[in-house]
Amino acid sequence: MSVNWDEYDRNGWLHGNDVEKLLDEQELDKLPATVSLAYEQIFPSGDKSIVLEFFELEQKLSLNKGRRDKMRVLFGDDLEQWLGKQIFLSTTDVVFQGKTTLGIVISGPPRQRSKQAELANPEGDVLFDRKGS
Repeated sequence: MSVNWDEYDRNGWLHGNDVEKLLDEQELDKLPATVSLAYEQIFPSGDKSIVLEFFELEQKLSLNKGRRDKMRVLFGDDLEQWLGKQIFLSTTDVVFQGKTTLGIVISGPPRQRSKQAELANPEGDVLFDRKGS
């Protein structure tokens, strides 16, 4: 009998392996996700965390300190200001409880090159001044 193991592995929370699988399936380096909800949740352990939900994904993302700090840098301290904002998810190796696993990294939209920089350097080459800097 064939079993869909994803149904057993997947729960309501987004993990690094989930993001990695989506990146592979969609052949992307970073997964775009638009924040639909942002709120504080208290877990049965008594721990509190900020949680994000996304229009494009079924699973929620709990924010650790690094992800929480990145969201604050990108969009400010007011959770309501995060709603509707697009972020990008990727993975990196992290050590958690003594084991290496995939962690989720949040980044903002790619920076746009200024029109002036585009005209001066349309190929996006790295330019150096005469001093070599």
